[in-house]
Amino acid sequence: MMMTVSPIAIQLGLVQPEHIYKLMRDSIKARDLDPDAYLTRPPGEVLGPKYTAEDILSMIEAGEQPALGSGPLEQPQEHLQKLQQFAQSDQIGYFNPEQVKVLQGWMQMVMMKLQEQMRMQQLMMAASATQKQNGGGGEEEGPGGTPTTMNPDTGAGPQVSEGETQLPTEQGP
Repeated sequence: MMMTVSPIAIQLGLVQPEHIYKLMRDSIKARDLDPDAYLTRPPGEVLGPKYTAEDILSMIEAGEQPALGSGPLEQPQEHLQKLQQFAQSDQIGYFNPEQVKVLQGWMQMVMMKLQEQMRMQQLMMAASATQKQNGGGGEEEGPGGTPTTMNPDTGAGPQVSEGETQLPTEQGP
């Protein structure tokens, strides 16, 4: 889970909120626990079937409406780009006005999902930058604990830097 839910995977768009939700849900289920007691479904997650851009165009052409709660199977940007290419082509002329409205409505829904995805990525990037700025990176830090210093004047062993207690030292030969 740590590798999948890493800042770089999220920033690159390799992992989406619904993927993280499903991963955590499966992990909780594997422990024979109720995931609904611990997790809340991410906003905007597609509950219904997922369609490719080609599926949507075929459905609209056949006079069908996409199911409520459905969404794109591809990444929203890729899905929207395919639909925009169709809308700008001569093939859009085969659609009647009602079909064009259905296509526009679907494209608007995908656009909202794309904007939501971009907002989430910006939030994740900002959170990652804040964590690094506050020293939460962890790579350049040591194991933690109380910092110690050597007393150069006496050659004595380490002392607690806050001056509380001097650790006992042995005098060597």
